[in-house]
Amino acid sequence: MENIQKHSIILWSRDEYRLRLTRIREHMSASSVDAILLSDNANIYYLTGRVFAGYAYVTLKGEPIYFVRRPVGLSGDSVVYIRKPEEITGSIGMAAPQSIGIELDVLPYSSVQRLVPLFPGAELKNASSIMRSVRAIKPPMALQMLRESGERHTRVYSRIPGLFQEGMSDYDLQVEIENVSRREGCLGQFRIRTRSPGGRGEKSHGA
Repeated sequence: MENIQKHSIILWSRDEYRLRLTRIREHMSASSVDAILLSDNANIYYLTGRVFAGYAYVTLKGEPIYFVRRPVGLSGDSVVYIRKPEEITGSIGMAAPQSIGIELDVLPYSSVQRLVPLFPGAELKNASSIMRSVRAIKPPMALQMLRESGERHTRVYSRIPGLFQEGMSDYDLQVEIENVSRREGCLGQFRIRTRSPGGRGEKSHGA
């Protein structure tokens, strides 16, 4: 995949980024929302191709603005580094929209209460429902990535019977599965079910 820039806030190709941004704006317009402020990892990843701590501010026109707390070093004309949410509006002097979408389904109540005053007079709307609708239909590139992921999972699971040896502990088997998974490109998050005399447990192992 052709990246715009290695340390750019956007990791998608230009065409993919524009496609995703257009889809978000279409759903915003259909919901009569002038602007949305995104902070959920899934939503930020959908738009940018990366995860960062901060906010993505998207309006119906103009370039989105990315308010980043960390990591340091991301580049782009639309990147603004902040330490706290209250710096969002003051840092660029932007005017409040008539309506603002905030992720009401995923943000804690205290976070919502902290963000709402940043947009005085704006009608509050739920950006979570907008982004769910956007992400419900996968773009072609995402479908291709899912197909490739499925093929890799198939290769990993087809090898599991050959990894088990008599007398092997659950832990040792998990190590062998993780080794094969990583060689197939897994980034290091695993969910493995194990059965023991005390019952069945499920653990998530992350790197």
